[in-house]
Amino acid sequence: MKNKKTQSNIILDSQSEERIVIKELSNGLRVVAEEMPAHFPCSISISILSGSRDEIDVPNGTAHFLEHIVFRRTKRLKSKQIAKEFEKYGAIANAFTTKEYTSYFATANSNNLKKVFNLLYEVVLDPEFNQKDIDKERKIIIDEIVSAEEDPEDLITDKIAQMQFPNQQVSMPIAGSVATVNDINITHLNYFFEDTYNPNNIIIAYAGANIDYFFELLDKQEYRKNTKKKKKSKLKLSPASTLESDSNITNQTHLMLSIINNKCDNDIRTAFAMFNIMLSEAMSSRLYQTLRESRAITYNIFSGITNYTDFTELYIYTSFDNKKKARVLDIIKKEFDKLSKKSFAKTELKIAKELLKTYSLMENEGSLNKVSNLTRQIMLYNKIEDSKDILKSINEYPYEKIEEFTKETFNFDNWFKYMLIPN
Repeated sequence: MKNKKTQSNIILDSQSEERIVIKELSNGLRVVAEEMPAHFPCSISISILSGSRDEIDVPNGTAHFLEHIVFRRTKRLKSKQIAKEFEKYGAIANAFTTKEYTSYFATANSNNLKKVFNLLYEVVLDPEFNQKDIDKERKIIIDEIVSAEEDPEDLITDKIAQMQFPNQQVSMPIAGSVATVNDINITHLNYFFEDTYNPNNIIIAYAGANIDYFFELLDKQEYRKNTKKKKKSKLKLSPASTLESDSNITNQTHLMLSIINNKCDNDIRTAFAMFNIMLSEAMSSRLYQTLRESRAITYNIFSGITNYTDFTELYIYTSFDNKKKARVLDIIKKEFDKLSKKSFAKTELKIAKELLKTYSLMENEGSLNKVSNLTRQIMLYNKIEDSKDILKSINEYPYEKIEEFTKETFNFDNWFKYMLIPN
């Protein structure tokens, strides 16, 4: 690592009940920290704003492979020593990769903040790549891929992404395929690391006691040379369509429906979050009641939203006996037709708001949830809203906007539909 002294600008130092500080270093690295009582465990995350979507010049799965391999070796420690060092300080460390970012995190007693932060920083930003490690990790990742291919939910998620964005990197599996992972070599890993693990492509988040001390620790770190900030490739969304394929991994038909909105502001995301609750996430929701409770067609039905930096997705997932396929599609279409003519009732919206407030508070419960939430807000909006502001915005969200977005959203023909059929 090259030592580079940096200055920092304080973007926000809130004086509310939730003290949150956001700083940007002169090299572009962004840091966000939230004060918590000393008796709570602290959490640290280092997030690289590149994921499988950014694998332009390397095989699919490189970002995920890199997430695995950094825990194998640094210049000072090998994998077993890394594990022991974390656990010696009472730290629970892990990582995950998405299409748009890779996040490394650790939770520990606040008294061990310095040691845990320095270790996490060393593992993530000063790793050493070794061919024997790569060969071992390749076997583990291939086993992970094979397991995912035997999970209908994972498989259908990848299939519908390929319908939406065909031949685009964002539609590729995060872990890659067996073939692409076999192609990944030490040159690819070095290239992706050098290209993306740069200060201006990183968000560091901290939630715990004494955030001023955390910033002091950060100032003592060494930083790589700054490079040009990466730009996301523009996406081309295909027209909505319906596809199905035979599968030998399931005895049921699995259905996923998805709609993409290229708006990515807080208005559409809040609307989608409430649609999610009113459609099938809540026990009183429309599809949960019609498909599960009233007709007993399915046990498994849920929905969700995915927030990307440049689009927002709402999806519905369910599974059922294949003989009921036409009936399920007809029920969902009829519910959508009702909504396109007349929006959700105000009583439904009131329930959705109350549940969304609870979900929002739960997302901010505990230091690990806090660092994840802080990172997402900085990545998506480059600002932080405290809990009071979030609850207020949910309370004040107007019914007229729900009506507007309902008309935009619930045309059945505009939804992508993919089915896995048992063969």
